[in-house]
Amino acid sequence: MVIHKDEKQPASKEVTKAASVLSSEPGGACFRDIAKIVVGPEEREFLIHKGLLCHYSEYFRGALSGSFKEGLEGAVPMPQEDPYLFEIVVSWCYTRKLQDMADKAGSEMDYLDLINLWIFGDKHIIPALQNAVMDAFMQKNAAVKHIPSCYILHIYENTMPRSQMRRVVIDLVAYTGGLDEYVECTEEKEYRHEEAWGDLVLVLDKRDQKACELNALPKRGKCYYHVHNDGESCK
Repeated sequence: MVIHKDEKQPASKEVTKAASVLSSEPGGACFRDIAKIVVGPEEREFLIHKGLLCHYSEYFRGALSGSFKEGLEGAVPMPQEDPYLFEIVVSWCYTRKLQDMADKAGSEMDYLDLINLWIFGDKHIIPALQNAVMDAFMQKNAAVKHIPSCYILHIYENTMPRSQMRRVVIDLVAYTGGLDEYVECTEEKEYRHEEAWGDLVLVLDKRDQKACELNALPKRGKCYYHVHNDGESCK
């Protein structure tokens, strides 16, 4: 995938067959065989079309299409995952719309649910889900004018360096007036993450001053915080 960086930073690439744009619709062959996904310590079972999971997720493509036990049996155990989140993922796979079980959709969803959905998509290589979540996350931030700085520790503990979710929250703190709140939030050591502070210092040092004066992120392309294969972009 291409991680969109500032011009002076090299982009890292990782090619995946999983769809990263919603214009890439699953074909009829995706709706044949059924897979069973067993989620959480209580082993809640979800039945979902195998091809649909493989269309959106490189993780499930590997688990269900190979000679591993999961592929042969058509069942994947996920004991560490949250059934509540996975139910949202299943709904999204079929409808391509983000909606929780309380019927809150997209930017109406809770910040923490959006963050955890992005982390789930990152862990299981579901780029189109990550991008849909990122759009909802940005729309929510634009509407409520609030930066979830209290969740930065959670984000950094569950994502890789230079990930888009790390970058967007650090940019929001640096540009849109959340610095004081973040400093206050991290006065207690248990909420402080050294990598986050390092990333924040780098952004603060190179901030676009015009954007700072407007209390807004610099103008960037729609896919700046998205996950895409080389040559792909949202339309």
